[in-house]
Amino acid sequence: MLKTRKVIFSEPGKVQLYTEDFDDSNIPAGHVLLKNHYSLISTGTELACLDGLEDWFTMPAVPGYVCVGEIVKKAEDITDYQVGDIIYNYGGHQEYNIMPVTGCFCKVPSAISEKYAPLIRMATIALAAVRAADIQLGDYVAVTGQGTIGIMAAQLAHLQGAVSIGIDRHDSRLSIAEECQVDYTVNPKSTNTALKIQELTEGRMLNTLIEAIGNTQVIMDSMEYMAKNGEIVLLGTPRTQYVHNCADAFFKVFHSDYNLRFKGAHEWKDPYEPDSFVKHSIIRNTKVVMDYMAQDRIIYKPLLTHVVRPEECRDIYHALGNDKETYLGVVFDWTK
Repeated sequence: MLKTRKVIFSEPGKVQLYTEDFDDSNIPAGHVLLKNHYSLISTGTELACLDGLEDWFTMPAVPGYVCVGEIVKKAEDITDYQVGDIIYNYGGHQEYNIMPVTGCFCKVPSAISEKYAPLIRMATIALAAVRAADIQLGDYVAVTGQGTIGIMAAQLAHLQGAVSIGIDRHDSRLSIAEECQVDYTVNPKSTNTALKIQELTEGRMLNTLIEAIGNTQVIMDSMEYMAKNGEIVLLGTPRTQYVHNCADAFFKVFHSDYNLRFKGAHEWKDPYEPDSFVKHSIIRNTKVVMDYMAQDRIIYKPLLTHVVRPEECRDIYHALGNDKETYLGVVFDWTK
């Protein structure tokens, strides 16, 4: 019997760390016992869960959906993995977990340090937007929201051959975006965004805008940045009500002077497992991102701004909701 720690959202706005017994005596066939070393906080999703805005998240529950950990026990039928292997997985914020060796259960390349490995998930989420978009060499692509996912999306658009523009209201995040090869950055608090985009694109405006915040007003406001036949890709999840006369938006979709397109880019639009009838899958996207990070083709280290102990969970969730200038990528360190 082990002792395990886990972060719990017990009710809206309430975060707790529990320590409890964990029975590790029976590992089912096809499963391993993982001791998580690091788990990444997905700020947008987890703060929405903490605020009670996600119907699928029923409290009390363990938040989080990406970890890296070590196999400490395995079932006898497991031959592809060994005790001591470092594994990327979709676990939550808890110290020990019994998991099947299926789905996104992958050995971490030695070129990627453990604490950075959870950022793979942020890149695969961002990749969904680039996959959904029609980005071609020389296009102008802007991403609203330069959190971990937004910076990854802008960087992937740059790798796709586009001129990338990161838009955010926090200068610290824009500085990190620039470290990650985002070509240009714009702060709407200090700059007229439409005029700046007109300048950067030499009047062409945007071919693609990726909205990575989930803010409906930002989506509507961004329509003025678009070139004719442009596309707006919804990567962030809209969660808050916004009252607006949609006639103007629908006109810009309908009328030939604009001909705008809206596309959804939810991560799970692709199948989980590879399928011969489908080009992309969650697992293939994961392996592509791993290769790019291992080769330093994706710049990811500046995105990790804080490594904290699970005992700091209440303070860190409060900080993530209130101090976006300081905090960006945050992982829990379960090794201490």
